Amino acid sequence: MFIKEDDLKLNDWQFSQRKFLPWQVKLKLTKTRIQEWYDSWNGQVYVSYSGGLDSTVLLHLIREVIGDDVPAVFSNTGLEFPEIVRFARRADGEFIEIYPRDKSGKRIYFRDVIMKEGYPLVSKETATKLRKLRHGNLSDKHRNYLLNGDERGKFGMLPKKWRILLNAPFETSEKCCDVMKKKPFKQYVKDTGRYPFIGVTQDEGFRRAHQYAHTGGAAMTGQISLVDYIHDRDDVTFGGCGRCVCRSCLYWWSGRCPYNGCYDDHRAEVDPYDKAHPDKPPRTVWSHWDKPGEQAHWCRGGTFYPIHYCPEFVKYKGQQVKECLKAMVSVFQDGYIVCSLVDTLGCTACYQEFEESLED
Repeated sequence: MFIKEDDLKLNDWQFSQRKFLPWQVKLKLTKTRIQEWYDSWNGQVYVSYSGGLDSTVLLHLIREVIGDDVPAVFSNTGLEFPEIVRFARRADGEFIEIYPRDKSGKRIYFRDVIMKEGYPLVSKETATKLRKLRHGNLSDKHRNYLLNGDERGKFGMLPKKWRILLNAPFETSEKCCDVMKKKPFKQYVKDTGRYPFIGVTQDEGFRRAHQYAHTGGAAMTGQISLVDYIHDRDDVTFGGCGRCVCRSCLYWWSGRCPYNGCYDDHRAEVDPYDKAHPDKPPRTVWSHWDKPGEQAHWCRGGTFYPIHYCPEFVKYKGQQVKECLKAMVSVFQDGYIVCSLVDTLGCTACYQEFEESLED
């Protein structure tokens, strides 16, 4: 089975219509497109997975439609927050972690990119125009178009407020995404012969809207949320778990919670509700947090939630995100540092590679 190009392209009225379809219809359309793409490549596909909203929803739908065999491929650039890296590694089904590398196989880091290509400032479109105007072999017509527009108007012109960067003492370029994200995935495609599922929303910018209208996209417009999807599928109502008092704890934020992120679950194991209240109807947990009135008196963000029940609770006061040698790190109030490269590289090897790069 192959997807015909004529079936994918959308004209203006089709594009506008699809944007405002009911999300249940978008969901069905998305599942259909997932199956078609899988069949079109005889199962030789993978999910381009970042741990963000769009790719997480897409991965969940693919697991629902196809199963766990489609690899979720995550490119660890060293720039992701450590929490994102931990979340991505917990993905269901097959998971593969890749890294930006040069031709010799040596890992590339953000510092390497900005020193060679320039800083990815403002947006990809603006950074591209700045690079072309500073170093591109442009015709007079094209240069004038980027600076002043043309008879069609000023669309595509470099905004005047960013022209100061044309004379900045540093380079500006859109190449960061190419080196850190696109090239690792292209190499993965070359090595495996698999083709990607990519979850995007068309309303994030002109480029994506144009791409969606041209190809038919992944039918992900309108931000189909994972919560809405599960609610519709299983008739589950999500209460205030996101407002749980655990979310105000230092150890939850830094990934060090001794109770795996929920003291209520731990409490149900060591101090069962049925044992404490044998005269009341049985339950397996202390808090049915999705029912009216429960949150106020038990766990998960209730008004009367007794914080002292959790002996490890420490009020979270925020974190500082700092640039280390090769990655961004989170520094918490007690000095604890979380780095996305610790598990895969380690501090000693990271420092050694940094010293070697200075010698080069």
